[in-house]
Amino acid sequence: MNLDALKFNDCDQVQFRKRLIKAFLKELQELSILELINNQFTTFPK
Repeated sequence: MNLDALKFNDCDQVQFRKRLIKAFLKELQELSILELINNQFTTFPK
């Protein structure tokens, strides 16, 4: 078994997870901003 390849894979996986989490957080942020805007509009007195 190649230890270097293993290390590289591990590093790659960590990077991949970080990217996933970042994308997820960005998505969440956009969603909550949209929700805030929607709430602003729905709470306006008609």
